[in-house]
This record gives sequence, structure tokens and C-alpha cells, in this order.
Amino acid sequence: MTEFGQTITADVLGGGNATRKSRVSYYFDEDFTTYEVSDKHPMKPFRVKMTDTLVKCYGMDKKMENMKVDEDFIEQVDLTKFHSDDYVDCLRNISLANKDDYLD
Repeated sequence: MTEFGQTITADVLGGGNATRKSRVSYYFDEDFTTYEVSDKHPMKPFRVKMTDTLVKCYGMDKKMENMKVDEDFIEQVDLTKFHSDDYVDCLRNISLANKDDYLD
């Protein structure tokens, strides 16, 4: 958006620095469209697929930098900086075979 001859980039994080360019990550895996976390969780398979369809229909995927994430890299990331230890433990250990153990 241009205002008074300046280019203003909206701060997607809602902070006070509206001139900072923000990077947004979008991750999609077809497996997300087949798994429902719970009845109460907002991430529903239909919503995931609909979001991906909208991203592609509007051509947003063509404006994104495609990146592949190596599994070794993921193992080294300290997710506890952003999430609780219990949540990280759940992410690392949950599977279809033991999902009932994580219902709470």
C-alpha cells in the first residue's frame, strides 16, 4: 500500500513496526487432509484442504519460496522455546497407534 509516497508493508504480527517486511510460512501436507485432531480442535481436514485450494487458486503458492525441511533439522529445533514440554512430547511421539493416549 502506498501512502504519502511511502511504501508501507503491513506487519502481519500486529506489532508497532509497520515498515518491517514480515515473512510468513505456509506448510501443507496432504496427510493433514485425512486426520482430525479432535471434535473441538479448529484444524479440520476440510478447512486444511480448503485453505490449500484457496492458496493455489489465488496463485499465492507461485509467490512463495518453496522449501524442503530435512528431518534431521527438525530433530535439532528446540520447539520448547515456543511450546510447552508436554506439547512437544506429544508431537514427537504421537501416532495413529497411540493417539488415544493423548486425548487430554
